[in-house]
Amino acid sequence: PWVPDNVIPDLTRALDAAGVAYECEIHPDTEHGFCFPQRPAYVKDRAEVAWDKMMRMYERRLKPASRS
Repeated sequence: PWVPDNVIPDLTRALDAAGVAYECEIHPDTEHGFCFPQRPAYVKDRAEVAWDKMMRMYERRLKPASRS
């Protein structure tokens, strides 16, 4: 409810135009900060999905390549 309707389409257009690899996912029935258990907006099942995706992305993108 806090994000104006134009934000996501504008953002995805800008990312597409820049050739950025991204995934834009909306988690229904959540608010900003839903991933953090210290916040009233915390939604455990959605947070687990979001953290899992982010950690898998970190593993793919940030893990040093093994050296032979």
